[in-house]
Amino acid sequence: MIKIILINFLLFSSWGCSVIGNKPSGDHLSKIKKSKNWDDRRQKFINRKQDEYDQMIKNFDYWGMLKEQFFGNQKNRFPKKKLPEVIVDIEKFNQNKNLSYIWLGHSTILLRLEGKTILFDPVFTNASPVGLFGKRFQEPVIPLDKLPHIDYVLLSHDHYDHLDKESVEYLFTRSNIKFFTPLGVSSYLIGWGLDPNRVMEFDWWDEFELGEIRFALTPGQHFSGRAGMSTNPTLWGSWVLMGTRERIYFSGDSGYDIHFKEIGKKYGPFDLAFMENGQYNKRWHMSHLAPEETIQATLDIKAKSMQPIHWGMYNLAPHNWDEPPKLTYKYSQEKKFNLLMPKLGEIVTNFINYRTHQWWK
Repeated sequence: MIKIILINFLLFSSWGCSVIGNKPSGDHLSKIKKSKNWDDRRQKFINRKQDEYDQMIKNFDYWGMLKEQFFGNQKNRFPKKKLPEVIVDIEKFNQNKNLSYIWLGHSTILLRLEGKTILFDPVFTNASPVGLFGKRFQEPVIPLDKLPHIDYVLLSHDHYDHLDKESVEYLFTRSNIKFFTPLGVSSYLIGWGLDPNRVMEFDWWDEFELGEIRFALTPGQHFSGRAGMSTNPTLWGSWVLMGTRERIYFSGDSGYDIHFKEIGKKYGPFDLAFMENGQYNKRWHMSHLAPEETIQATLDIKAKSMQPIHWGMYNLAPHNWDEPPKLTYKYSQEKKFNLLMPKLGEIVTNFINYRTHQWWK
């Protein structure tokens, strides 16, 4: 994760590359600066513990990170063979009236709720504009041009492994789709050609309703920027979706803090949670959840069933590709929630009776 941001900064920050996109400026910047999550002194969006976060960045061991990432043991950073997939029955998924979802790898999720199809953090290419880094383990189980009808795209923040120019530009061509983002992220989409009338952006704890679904952007502990380290020009966040019967939580990227309990208290319990569970390291421990923290955060938000995300498609941190599922499976055995770890492309509908098979072995 940090590796990708650092490399992008070194190679692209002085180029004005269109892949980076346009961060907020002018009237748009003036508008989002009114957020209570914007700090005028620092001139950026901040976390609850920003002083501590800034100290982590100040003490960051860049050389140690580079040595570990590029010159450390590479033996099990990538799968030795193609990960198992299920051929997606798009027609069946489209016709599903009940809550269901498909994990497409990393943090990309297709969700059916109240008869609507929702796509989270669509990345169907590599997780970096630098060709040598952030390569996918394998091609998407559903190619972009084979995606079903989509009603809403929800973005959690502006990093390359969550906001991919090529993927969203394709989705722009489907005129029915509406896009929802944290404050400031709309600037990239509009700069790439999206009609401003098709995108809405929100601050933490903002709520809005569309049909039978109520949406809320909720906090996280992370950072933003596509051409530098912790410049935080845009907000990041997690998403809460509330239907007539079920409640869904999507964590985006976040380190562990009290916001999980706050979200659980305000909106829980959740029938289904998509929880970050990969690309962690002690050097950036405030940016991402380690597997044991994923378990605690799941308990904090009061989730009945949990699908780990942010793993299984990219090598963005110096841990084995299969360490996140192994540890999460281990830590979850004694906890009172249902762990969902389907194969890529598998349609998950019956959460209560779902049994995780350790396919990553």
